[in-house]
Amino acid sequence: MRAYAFISPYALSHLMELVILINEKDRMRVLVRISDLVEILGISRSSIYLKVQKGSPYYDEKFPKPIKLSPGPRGAVAWRLSAINEWMNSLPAAC
Repeated sequence: MRAYAFISPYALSHLMELVILINEKDRMRVLVRISDLVEILGISRSSIYLKVQKGSPYYDEKFPKPIKLSPGPRGAVAWRLSAINEWMNSLPAAC
């Protein structure tokens, strides 16, 4: 497993606990809400939303898009844990 400078040890252990508890088949279907994503990535809610907002200076086209869980412009969203994991693995290793 690769370690990244922006992931706190606590957040990394939290992510690993989630991954260990879930078998391989079900891992593809796990959704994480924004509060869990903040812990996993070690960045703020606003930073996460800026990564998915086209036109933002922090927009990252490779960052996974959220999945709408409820209707409306302010509806609940979640991210696939597998997509977040793939994105994290695509980042360059910290020195």
